[in-house]
Amino acid sequence: FKLGSAMPKIGGNTEELKNLAAHYNVMYTPTHRSHLDSVEVAFGLSWLSVPLPRYAAGINLMADQFQSWLLRSFGAYAVDRERTRNFLYLECLSSYACLMLESGIPSLVYPEGTRSRDGKIVGIKTGLLSTAVSAYQNTGREVVVMPLALSYESIPEDSFYCGLGEEPGLKEFINKRGSAYLDICDPIRVSRHMSADDPTLSISMAIVEQWKKHLRILPNQILARILSDNGHAVPRAGLPALVEEFVLRNPGNYL
Repeated sequence: FKLGSAMPKIGGNTEELKNLAAHYNVMYTPTHRSHLDSVEVAFGLSWLSVPLPRYAAGINLMADQFQSWLLRSFGAYAVDRERTRNFLYLECLSSYACLMLESGIPSLVYPEGTRSRDGKIVGIKTGLLSTAVSAYQNTGREVVVMPLALSYESIPEDSFYCGLGEEPGLKEFINKRGSAYLDICDPIRVSRHMSADDPTLSISMAIVEQWKKHLRILPNQILARILSDNGHAVPRAGLPALVEEFVLRNPGNYL
């Protein structure tokens, strides 16, 4: 932490986040691309000197003793995803997440529910996201939903997502980690969505809007897309023109 060598590159509304975290209950809602997401968020928030949030991590990630200690130190608590179909288990999990927010403990949820295998935004699941609305209703105190956009130069699970290998272990995650970017999006105040027919759905739509605005598009991703669209081979001399054309046709937050 002191050296900053393991830090994601942080951008966006950092000062606003510091101010809001000091005065309001905060729920962080990052994009979900990798098992590294929670670690990157913990590194980034620690560097910004804001309290680390609590979040649910699959019990399969807690099998290794060192990995379990590492994730718990970053705020994780174990959840057995196979049991989330059990009503009582799910109700207990939701109540716990709501109680944390009511008590002023920041929380982190992944609205997409699962890691995106292709880089696209997965349809939002409103389960744990609804606890932000419940916490506001139960206490009358503002809850701020803070979307986070995580962008990676290289995701350690890429080969696994493509069906070319096994799920990587901790060593592979460390070795394959490339540059990572953590962008703090615009805050979403729960109180401003309470008049909607479905406040949770309204908040989820605002989260997706913020993700699309702040997710970074990296140079290697542009090149991969151009290759994919052109039979996986292009003349080097013609590449600059193809890149320029791609950027003009596809407005976005380019690195």
